[in-house]
Amino acid sequence: MARIIEAGRNSASDSEAASFVDQYEELLGKLDELKSEHMTRCKAVRAEITELLDDAKSQGVAKGDIKDAAKARALRRKLHDLLTDRDEDSQVKGILEALGDDFASFGLGAAAVEREEPKPDGPDPVAAAADKAWSEADAAKKPAKGKASLEVVH
Repeated sequence: MARIIEAGRNSASDSEAASFVDQYEELLGKLDELKSEHMTRCKAVRAEITELLDDAKSQGVAKGDIKDAAKARALRRKLHDLLTDRDEDSQVKGILEALGDDFASFGLGAAAVEREEPKPDGPDPVAAAADKAWSEADAAKKPAKGKASLEVVH
């Protein structure tokens, strides 16, 4: 560190002030080295991740599934840490228990899950209605035989 001789306020000589510049530049150089080293390490880890995901894909495991599972595990850990940091009198645990653990425990969630479950007595009525609406829309677009159609393009 540069040494300033106390002779009064703002009394550093030009050469003493220059020593601060020297040290500052030296620290900036170290910072640049660390950034470069860090970038090199990051690139190496990214290459390893790509290699791992490619290997998983070759074994029939989707890359997105691996990423989603890792995110889900991280979120579970975060939730666990959040809940363990709460004191005994906290209402958070009680509120979360009242909300339920899964999506299906909510009203809209239960309806969505129920709709997605296969029904033994035929096709899904929502899907059937959608197919019918698309078919009717397609039929309305087709011109009748023998009549010319005019299509307006904007």
